[in-house]
Amino acid sequence: MSWITKVFLAAGTLALVFVVVLGLHIYKATHKADQNIPVRLMGRIDFEEKPDSVSALRIRGMVKSFEGVQTTYFNIEDGILVFVYDGRKQTGINIFTKLQAQVPFKVSRYEVPEEVATKGCPAMAEDQGWKGKLVQLIFSL
Repeated sequence: MSWITKVFLAAGTLALVFVVVLGLHIYKATHKADQNIPVRLMGRIDFEEKPDSVSALRIRGMVKSFEGVQTTYFNIEDGILVFVYDGRKQTGINIFTKLQAQVPFKVSRYEVPEEVATKGCPAMAEDQGWKGKLVQLIFSL
């Protein structure tokens, strides 16, 4: 076998491997086996009358027992309850309505102002550096 034949054979084998890998990648990307991935969302409920620590613990446990709620945090000093829930099983409005019916405190649902919502995640700083700009570029496509 001449060296030209060996080069063509190696290049053909390599091309075949690349085509197979590309085909497998396309198949895996387009045929998702499990679309049952949880959608984590955050909600916030403000208490106008700040509850004591015992009531706050009771309220946290109550909200955590609602279907789809995964985590809760209560800032007693500011009267703010923050919770994380699965958006496929529950809605923030539903959690708020259930809680409002079960507690004697006056509560209000926090809604992000429109100008803040259009800027993206409030946890990210204005000057995000190259990593933040790359993430924004990817998600804007």
